[in-house]
Amino acid sequence: MKRDKKVIKKLMFSLLVITLSIYTTGKLSAQSNDLCANATVLQVNQVCEASSFISGNNTTAGYEGEYFNCVSGPDVFYTFNSGDFEAVQFILNSGVIEYAVLEVLSSCGGSTILCAIATTSLNTHIVEVMPNTNYIVRISSALGPQGSFEICLSGVVPENDFCVDAIPMEVNGEPVVVNNTNASPDGAAMECTFYGDEIQHDVWYSFVAPETGDLIIKTWGNSGQLTDTEIQIFDACGDNGIVIACNDDIDVDVERYSLIVLECGSYTSGSTYYIQVDGFDGDNGTCNIAISMISCENGATRCSDGIDNDGNGLIDCEDPACQVLNNNQGCITCLNDGSSFADEVIGYNNTCPSNTKTTSSNALGMPD
Repeated sequence: MKRDKKVIKKLMFSLLVITLSIYTTGKLSAQSNDLCANATVLQVNQVCEASSFISGNNTTAGYEGEYFNCVSGPDVFYTFNSGDFEAVQFILNSGVIEYAVLEVLSSCGGSTILCAIATTSLNTHIVEVMPNTNYIVRISSALGPQGSFEICLSGVVPENDFCVDAIPMEVNGEPVVVNNTNASPDGAAMECTFYGDEIQHDVWYSFVAPETGDLIIKTWGNSGQLTDTEIQIFDACGDNGIVIACNDDIDVDVERYSLIVLECGSYTSGSTYYIQVDGFDGDNGTCNIAISMISCENGATRCSDGIDNDGNGLIDCEDPACQVLNNNQGCITCLNDGSSFADEVIGYNNTCPSNTKTTSSNALGMPD
């Protein structure tokens, strides 16, 4: 019996030693990048793929302090050089950390460039940076458990990331592939968006307005990941730009791509306009965009050529657009057949002294 007690005491002592050992080891084995001075180098990837993520952990990290512009908490540190990029994208999979803090600093103890609290498991953050500059990244737990996470940094920024770098498009030209991957949010919020969605990854295109015609600006899919677009058109870049049209979804229940029609007379011929394209709720990837034009029913010639120029299914005098033209009130008398007084002027000789219509164009169109 005494021998059994000795064995039990030895076992209890051994368990106590093991417990203390585990406790002591956990406290002393801090993360290698627990201090800003020991920040781990982050590679700036071209694109964040599954293999691009690196694992991190702040389980045994302490709070170094000196970062008063962001949220305090047990933190670990990383560092990166921006290279040729003017903006970089962080993708943080916060794992078990319920409120992961991502802070970007100019240096250890320097100014805070970004302070973001992750409220979902996968978070994307775009940061504008100076090229060829070193930065510090701090990851912390604001509330809840500490633990492991994954992070990836990429620096691919579209060439048309900013309005001043808008890619020119041709009216009735070939479709252009939109790619807003890693684009930074630099434009104004969409005036037509659902649920107050903010700009996240917008890119820019431009076009020179033609002399006349209904302009149709449309996005559609190309097997890429950008499947829900929102677009708006400005008359200029910057704070002075005015939104002249906006569309979120063609049909919110069926098609989440976008469609804008600029009707005849709603734009200035020869002026440059700018198209802002963004993905709803952070959607990014590729899709197509094109600008097509159909002729307007906006003159005596087009209202008497027997053609449905504006594609609305109504020809010449049947079209309300022709009926309201000042020189074509005669449409009211010929709605059934769309007949015109003259289709083309070959010769014009005004021999009637009482005729006040002295130009050949007055012979075109419906009787007036």
